[in-house]
Amino acid sequence: MNNKLLTLVAICLLTISCAKTQKDKQAHLSQDNNQSQNTTALNIPTYKIPKQQADYYKEVDFTKTGPALLSQLAYLLEKTHNPISYTPGIRQALQTTDQDPENKDNVVLLYGWPKGESNALEHQRSINKRYFSKGEQEDSERKKVWEREHVFAKSRAKSNTLKLKGLIADAKGSIPHAAHTRQLAGQDVHHITAINGYWNNHRNNSLFVNGEGNSHKIANYWYPGDEWKGDVARMMMYMHLRYHKSDNYTSADKIGLPIDAKQTTKDGMIDLFLKWNAEDPVSAIEVNRNKYHGNLNNKYAQGNRNPFIDNPYLANQIWGMPQYTADNLWK
Repeated sequence: MNNKLLTLVAICLLTISCAKTQKDKQAHLSQDNNQSQNTTALNIPTYKIPKQQADYYKEVDFTKTGPALLSQLAYLLEKTHNPISYTPGIRQALQTTDQDPENKDNVVLLYGWPKGESNALEHQRSINKRYFSKGEQEDSERKKVWEREHVFAKSRAKSNTLKLKGLIADAKGSIPHAAHTRQLAGQDVHHITAINGYWNNHRNNSLFVNGEGNSHKIANYWYPGDEWKGDVARMMMYMHLRYHKSDNYTSADKIGLPIDAKQTTKDGMIDLFLKWNAEDPVSAIEVNRNKYHGNLNNKYAQGNRNPFIDNPYLANQIWGMPQYTADNLWK
């Protein structure tokens, strides 16, 4: 009798335990599903991709979201990347891609201030193409010329797993091999721009931070300016996407300070760049850059495009953050 009673009690306890375990499992799955929806529950429109871009993106399934879309775009950027030399390649390309829309003899300088807001040479927004830096110069002379500079600060790129340190660029003219990630990323035109070297040196390798007004330091951080924050964000998102397979070598969290660290995604994308991407629309210079490099008939074209210039909304489709919803340019 006692044995039968003990057996019944054990069966009851086991039944209750199994039911609780199943309930907890369902609750966990429900929580996971909710988290997934928070990331991907966006309005995914039927895109009308312009004819000149449609062929480039023909193998991408834009009904995908999150990591699935990220992987397809990253593969496309890698496959269509045609490495070019730092000299003369990138220098010559910048004279076309960064040409001042208001003066064909000039290039526009990243971080430059609007005309009339400063008389300081380091704040100039546009400069004649002929005034390219000749190398090491005193600060007083460096303010008068333009240079090609990395927007993703070279020293900030890093991968412990792959034992990769900062970006490198070869001014002697070599073309990076596809397997040489440090030089490939260091000579990637999608984050190298015409710039006033003195003013860029003032930034040094500071992390980007949220702010307002024209480009300036905020403590030990750098605000690129209201006019340039969207350009910078799209460059940094490109770098994040392009080299994510290399152990997130140039991930966004290495180059910017998040507004809310809790919003940082598992792959290291930060809310700062989605905010800037939404607030500062794509500029004519960005469009010109993509148009040039997307056409291999151009002598110094890199071949791939920056998807976030073609359609800023793709950032939301990959990383969510609907509070910073960007324009959909493929309506």
